[in-house]
Amino acid sequence: TTPEQLAGLAKMVNDGTHNFEAIKITLGADIFLNDTSGAGDGSWKNKFHRNWTPIKGFKGNFDGSAGEENHKIYGLYVNSSSSDYVGLFGSVSNARISNLDILVGDIWGRYDVGALAGSANGGSVTNVRTEVNVNGLGDVGGLVGNSSGTILSCHVNAAVYGGLNVGGVVGYASGLVDRSHHIGGKISGTSRIGGLVGYSTSSIENSYSEGEVSGNTYVGGLVGYSTSSIENSYSEGNIIGKKTYVGGLVGYGKSVYNSHAKGSVKSDSGYVGGVAGYMTGTIDSSYYVGGEVRGFNYIGGVVGYTTSSILNSYSKGDVTGLNDYVGGLIGGAYYNYSASIDTSITILDNSYAIGNIQGNSYVGGLVGQDSIYRAKNNRNHIEQIVRDSHSQGHVEGKMYVGG
Repeated sequence: TTPEQLAGLAKMVNDGTHNFEAIKITLGADIFLNDTSGAGDGSWKNKFHRNWTPIKGFKGNFDGSAGEENHKIYGLYVNSSSSDYVGLFGSVSNARISNLDILVGDIWGRYDVGALAGSANGGSVTNVRTEVNVNGLGDVGGLVGNSSGTILSCHVNAAVYGGLNVGGVVGYASGLVDRSHHIGGKISGTSRIGGLVGYSTSSIENSYSEGEVSGNTYVGGLVGYSTSSIENSYSEGNIIGKKTYVGGLVGYGKSVYNSHAKGSVKSDSGYVGGVAGYMTGTIDSSYYVGGEVRGFNYIGGVVGYTTSSILNSYSKGDVTGLNDYVGGLIGGAYYNYSASIDTSITILDNSYAIGNIQGNSYVGGLVGQDSIYRAKNNRNHIEQIVRDSHSQGHVEGKMYVGG
């Protein structure tokens, strides 16, 4: 119920006296780790703050609710830019943390940095809200830096800055992220930068991000780099990339279902799309609406480059490529066919694009260019299908241009 007791808990865990495995710790009151006067006008940042020592190695159950509402921790401040595992908790293992608000604060760390926890190995984080700005080099998240557990119903309203694997909620996620969101502060970094998650190897469901996201490579409004599915989620805000793989929803992704992106998507380089920059799997029942998708080459209203299908999806907005392979839905598509039987490949089905399309060569109202790899000596029949789809708008280019 006091800052001293919370610091005492940290000392017991950090000294190895007790990791509290299978023990429940309840926060019984709001706690002020620092005076928060001046938080509203920004002058809080210029005041002296006591430096919090992160709790490392906690294995218990930390519950912020001793009643009907979350209790709050105010004034969390950690200035440790040369240290790893930085946050209220530096690291937790198979812990359950729930029903907590962390308000007013700033955190600086190196790797595995988050307002709640730098690293969460297994376990779960449920119904936690943070408004603490976070800064680090790698695996940096507004909530958790590196998470292999479940993130459920969590909310972040803060700025997050870093280098590699930077996300509004989680920097690197190998566990499920569900019903969570980031709003407000800018998310920026170098590579694998996402409004919700920087780098994800697990599913993201029923979640969203609202705000500007910027970086160099693998930049997405929701996820920078994803090797799993994104479902029933969205991003809204301007997405800015300096180099390749930039998307309104995901920079580089596997599959997207029932999701959308809204806002401009711009890069100085290639593989840029309203929904995804580069996709290895299907985009289904998803869309992009916004001002403009702009880049150098492989620029698409839905996806810049894909090796799979676009189904039941659409784009509403202008698409501009400064060089080649520009399409209202798909900039470029490539299919690897090596089977020994006849087959058909669906490029587009029940999809459409509305907006002006402009590029140099290989410019299409729907698709800029698609190609197929046929195994050596394989002469079987291959049918490529565009079905029940249309484009509406001005299409302009210098060579190989089609409505």
